[in-house]
Amino acid sequence: MLLKHLISICDKIEQRYGSLKHRVLENNYQQDMGKYGKNCSLGSKSLIKSNLNQLFLSDDVIIEDYATLECSLENSAIHIGDRSTVRNFAILKSMQGQIKIGRDCSVNPYSALFGCGDLIIGDLVRIATHVVINPANHLFDDINIPIDYQPLTNKGVIIEDDVWIGAGAIVLEGCTIGKGSVIGAGTVVTKSVEPYSVVVGVPGRIIRKRGEPRNKNNINGTDKSLLMR
Repeated sequence: MLLKHLISICDKIEQRYGSLKHRVLENNYQQDMGKYGKNCSLGSKSLIKSNLNQLFLSDDVIIEDYATLECSLENSAIHIGDRSTVRNFAILKSMQGQIKIGRDCSVNPYSALFGCGDLIIGDLVRIATHVVINPANHLFDDINIPIDYQPLTNKGVIIEDDVWIGAGAIVLEGCTIGKGSVIGAGTVVTKSVEPYSVVVGVPGRIIRKRGEPRNKNNINGTDKSLLMR
């Protein structure tokens, strides 16, 4: 009983002073950030590894607990638009570029978004859990130099409005995903995608366009190829 009582007291202390610490930090964010919009919510356990003047949060942005925003290098920045949400354990790391996320977007748990080469995301984009988007890549042609020491290519990634990227998908450098497209779970996108495409597989391939008649693999309005991923 005594142990339970002590644990309860410790929990209350952590809640009270953790909340106070968060309010102090939030006031600091409001003063020093490049932009801190109205009604923003920063989880008390979110991790901000950034020069604050390089971080721009618009109105009603939600950064949940354990999410990480990192933009500490020169010329890097993170911009998040109105009413967008970065959920628990998601990582946004701008490196030597910029991550720009439009309005009404969601980045779900355990996804990792990188900005080296610039990542530009439009409005109303849904990024499911465990997605990786990397606008850069290592060269590896010279067998006499370790891969880690070889140059990077930074072709960037653009994701246009109203795109849904399924769980576990990977988007590689140089790709533009056109407006209204759906990327199936587990897909690896290696080249640009036309608007309103439905893409599945490794490497990703277009199986149809939204708005076109469905094929025989359709089950109750959902493609089998999407269900299997």
